[in-house]
Amino acid sequence: PEAPVTMVVLTLWLLLFLLLGALLGINMYSVIVLQDLQSDLINPHDCANRVNQLVEPEFAMQALVSALLLLAGGWSWLGLGMLAVHVPLSAFHFKAYVRREHLTEVTDVFHTMDRERQRRGTKMVVYVVTFVLVIYRATQTAVNAFLTPEGKLQAAEFFKEAMTNNLHHF
Repeated sequence: PEAPVTMVVLTLWLLLFLLLGALLGINMYSVIVLQDLQSDLINPHDCANRVNQLVEPEFAMQALVSALLLLAGGWSWLGLGMLAVHVPLSAFHFKAYVRREHLTEVTDVFHTMDRERQRRGTKMVVYVVTFVLVIYRATQTAVNAFLTPEGKLQAAEFFKEAMTNNLHHF
């Protein structure tokens, strides 16, 4: 019964990997669009339209990331740390959506550009750190799922030997 549960958890980590990659892409694209506006390469109307069309998908993916983190083992110290960041971020998104403050207004885009870029940059840091941690947990889950106890011992010995050997003159 443990193997099917492990496969479900591995699938959740892989879904998180894909979602976080998409969130990183959305945030990078939005920062680039805002930078293009500041450099006067696009007009405010196009900038607002490009950023606004991705806000709701970003919010939905962020909520899904929070839910999947909870399901994928959110009770370890690492999972609790990720949840401690992503749940408030989802709450912030929900609050902005309910108050209708989530869209960039064409007339205010220049006034809110610096604040929006700062928010996007902060979210990008959160997503990158979580992305790395999800890769770690997915790898850990896959290794634990696919290696036999003997294979785990061999892998541990291999890495232990690799850490102690001097590889500077190969």
